[in-house]
Amino acid sequence: ILVIFAFLGIWFAYGKRAGDSEKFVTQYFEYLLTGNYEKMYEMTDIVESKFIDYDSYSKMMESHLIKGGIDKYDIELLEKETDSRTYEIKYVKKDETEGTITVKLDRQAEKKYLIFNSWKVNIEDEIVDKYVLGVPVDMNVTLDGKDIEEYVDTESIDGSTRYYELLRIFTGSHNGKISGKNIDALNENRIISRHDKDRV
Repeated sequence: ILVIFAFLGIWFAYGKRAGDSEKFVTQYFEYLLTGNYEKMYEMTDIVESKFIDYDSYSKMMESHLIKGGIDKYDIELLEKETDSRTYEIKYVKKDETEGTITVKLDRQAEKKYLIFNSWKVNIEDEIVDKYVLGVPVDMNVTLDGKDIEEYVDTESIDGSTRYYELLRIFTGSHNGKISGKNIDALNENRIISRHDKDRV
């Protein structure tokens, strides 16, 4: 009986720790510090699409990489709801510059060890639902090496510009390439911010 209770005590302590939302956020942040985007991606609540996948996620997270090393950091719970938690991470770099990162967690339906909470990072703030890109009609275009012809939406009134409506795309830097007959290919880096919406 004592052995059983000891086992249950260890199981409960381990499961409670595994379901701790703050520890989950801490692990996510520490993966960011080491550039371990693969592990971070596994911790996100994400639905993949043409522009939402591991490669695009890791490229987006490069813009959040904290360079120069961390001296210390502190995690504070900003908001607690039934199915979500929002944390703010305040950090001080070795050069004494300060910064903050906000991480939102969503509670998942599945449980750890049957009864303990499980969490995923909500990254919707890093996704633009719709981004409109205008390109001359006589030019071919790719974005991040991907063909976007399926996203053709409308043309300008004068027929000179074709508009592509890109659905769900990460914020950050994206490489566009346009080419045409007897015209050298042109590469352009475009920055998409979380404030962009229906922008050309």
